[in-house]
Amino acid sequence: MRITVLRHSVKGLAHHNARAATTLDRRLRRIKGFLWHGHRHEGQAVIADLVDDLETIETNSASIKALRKAAGEFQTDIANNRTMIPNTAA
Repeated sequence: MRITVLRHSVKGLAHHNARAATTLDRRLRRIKGFLWHGHRHEGQAVIADLVDDLETIETNSASIKALRKAAGEFQTDIANNRTMIPNTAA
């Protein structure tokens, strides 16, 4: 659910910075795939990259602050609940 909300926010960013929005959307799809298949370590690494990328984006969009906050909260949620994500690769 949270990934869907983040992806919608990224689509709104596309009006201001299309290249960054495409990159962020690709990262969110990778995160979803990693977490869906239980690859939590890879997912956490890509989430960290996503948060870092959001910090470097310069735009006049008012929603970027909310997007940064939501991504940071998502990173914290996954880190706190990583034991609940089944690792199907093991």
